[in-house]
Amino acid sequence: MRRAVVAIALAGCGFSPGASSDARNGVIDADLGGLEKAPGSEPLPVAPCFTTTTDGLVLCLELDDPGLATAKDGSGLHHDAIISATNVATRDVPATSQAAQIISTSIIDVDESPDFDFQTLTLMAWVHPEGTQAAGGQYGLVHNRGQYYMSIDDQGRVFCAIESGVTAYVRPGDIIPLNTWSVAACTYDGSTMCSYVFPAGSTASGVCGSVNKTLNTTFTDGLSIGSIATQGGGHTGHLAGKLDAVRVFSRALTKTEICTSAGISGC
Repeated sequence: MRRAVVAIALAGCGFSPGASSDARNGVIDADLGGLEKAPGSEPLPVAPCFTTTTDGLVLCLELDDPGLATAKDGSGLHHDAIISATNVATRDVPATSQAAQIISTSIIDVDESPDFDFQTLTLMAWVHPEGTQAAGGQYGLVHNRGQYYMSIDDQGRVFCAIESGVTAYVRPGDIIPLNTWSVAACTYDGSTMCSYVFPAGSTASGVCGSVNKTLNTTFTDGLSIGSIATQGGGHTGHLAGKLDAVRVFSRALTKTEICTSAGISGC
């Protein structure tokens, strides 16, 4: 889709001269050097990731892959997603980009990796909700079963949770608007969990509270995107809507970092 990039240097922002800019939303293509050498093989290409920060980045699914037959990871760690029954859609803010239309049989799964086992985190994605869950239900956005997840609850709120042992600690946030693109995000810094909503063209909101728990890291299910993973490898809680630019960090980003990473102006 967008192939031309221009090398730039950003003084004082922690980016190397090898980074490159992208016309989609004016942020950084985190190509992490362009190629990585796998033992005994040709160099593996690194998919683009349009973000202003790569510190702690462990997954970046731009969902720009042709036909969405696959979903390449742009973090440089090669956590490519297994994807099926997911239709091509379009995100039109802050610039035009391919996105994924999630349906009731969609699967976007990422295999388990120690890279996803951590005690601080940021989960974020552009989301276009197009329906409301039944009472007690949730739409999955980013789900690591038994460890942490971000979802939309039956009241339309961005819902953040971490799991410690058999207990889930949750932080319901503000309502994410229907039928419009917004950035949903969850952060946890080891003591405080925050839920954020960044509606395109509107003022961002956030709800934070103390949690101060140790995350469980013993589960080995990997990540499910756009749905909720169930025991035995099934999926439920498929998002009614569209999804784009899914990112997972092993640290808690600030509100401003989330905003700028998503390509939103005026952060």
